[in-house]
Amino acid sequence: MPRRIFGLPKKELNPDLWELDRLKSNVRNKLLLIAEKFYETLEIDAEIIDIKFVGSSADYTWNNKSDIDLHIILDFEKIQGDNKTIRAFVNSKKANFNNDYDIKIYGVEVELYVEDKNDDNKSDAIYSLIDNVWIKKPKYREIPYINRKKIDLYISSFVNAIDNLSNTEDPLTKYHEAIKLKNRIKQIRQTGLSSSKGNFSEENLVFKTLRATNKIKKLREEMVDSMEQILSIIEPKENK
Repeated sequence: MPRRIFGLPKKELNPDLWELDRLKSNVRNKLLLIAEKFYETLEIDAEIIDIKFVGSSADYTWNNKSDIDLHIILDFEKIQGDNKTIRAFVNSKKANFNNDYDIKIYGVEVELYVEDKNDDNKSDAIYSLIDNVWIKKPKYREIPYINRKKIDLYISSFVNAIDNLSNTEDPLTKYHEAIKLKNRIKQIRQTGLSSSKGNFSEENLVFKTLRATNKIKKLREEMVDSMEQILSIIEPKENK
């Protein structure tokens, strides 16, 4: 049976979220509330400039595994600290909020981010929740030739390697193998995104399929598990 490939375009935007090309009012209102609650956790004085809905759930490449990527836009110059420190702070707050709350809109997970007003967001679809208009309207694109055999080989190789991590007893070995896999997946995705096919490159479709089938999540879990073992003393030594 052919493997399902995630990331290929559909003829319409997700009908649970969108009505034609406008975000449904109840969805918009709920996302604004979510963004407000997250912003409160930052406890900073910089005002929200915009709240953007970006990514595949705002594009024709959505699927039932796609997240709603919600970006809070701030002016980092109005936050105390250097740029690196600010990004570390907001990323930490983002991670805590996303871990603490499992928020879904019609089964679609909501993922929070913080973005500086000067950041260059290269998403193919960007919708302003505050102004309720498209900043960058998605375009339906015909699917280029896709080498499904190449995708299948990539996915099979990565799936086997990720699954085999569970059989690696030495935590240090497991951690290094997991890091290599993570970097390899990131590398091939960047190669694909830089090619003429871009989002529809075989390499990017491999990444989207691994993510949608929770293999990326499993890889992260194996990394965390191995690091916990490395930093722990599993069994106390017997008193002699």
